Amino acid sequence: GAGPPSPSPSTSGEGDGPAGGLRAAGEHMGRATDALRAGNPRDSSGEEGQAADQLARMRREIQSERRPRDGAGSSAGNREPVRIPGADEYHAPREFRQDLLDAMKREAPREFEGQVKRYYEELVK
Repeated sequence: GAGPPSPSPSTSGEGDGPAGGLRAAGEHMGRATDALRAGNPRDSSGEEGQAADQLARMRREIQSERRPRDGAGSSAGNREPVRIPGADEYHAPREFRQDLLDAMKREAPREFEGQVKRYYEELVK
C-alpha cells in the first residue's frame, strides 16, 4: 500500500461553510471506498473517521449559527420585568371612537336592539 493520502488544503472543509465541509466529508468517504477496494481496511477506517469528524464539526457549526447571538434580539438574558398596561390605561384612537359613534346612529334590526345597545355600552366603558 501507498499509505493514507494526506489531506490537501482544498479538502479541509475550512472556510467554505457547510458546502465545503460536506464536500470534504464526501472526499474522505471516497478515499475510504478506494482503500477498501484496494484491500486496505486500516486506511479506509481512518478516512471514515475523518469524514465522521468533518460531519460532526459541520453539525456543531450549523447548530451554533442557529442560536441567537448575545444582544441579537434575545430576551433570555434580559430579566427586567415588563409592565403590561391595564385596560383602563388604553384610549382608543379618535377614528375608532368616531366610527363607533357613527355606527351607533344607525338603526339596528328590532329583534337585536337590546343586544346592540348593551354591546355599545360595553365598548364605551
